[in-house]
Amino acid sequence: MTPIAPHITAFFEQRLPRAAFHLREVEEMATAEICKKMAISATNLGVLLFRARNRLRECLEKKGLKES
Repeated sequence: MTPIAPHITAFFEQRLPRAAFHLREVEEMATAEICKKMAISATNLGVLLFRARNRLRECLEKKGLKES
């Protein structure tokens, strides 16, 4: 692995969940449409959305905002 490879991997690991979350929650796109646009499987989309929601929850908790 090249020295830059971990940085590239980290970049995409952060961006892909955000993109999936945006398409689903903001753009209100259907699963099939998102999968086609991102060239991923429905299973992978589920993983990306799970990661994005977890990050959002963690961020909100750090700011003192929790679910009631």
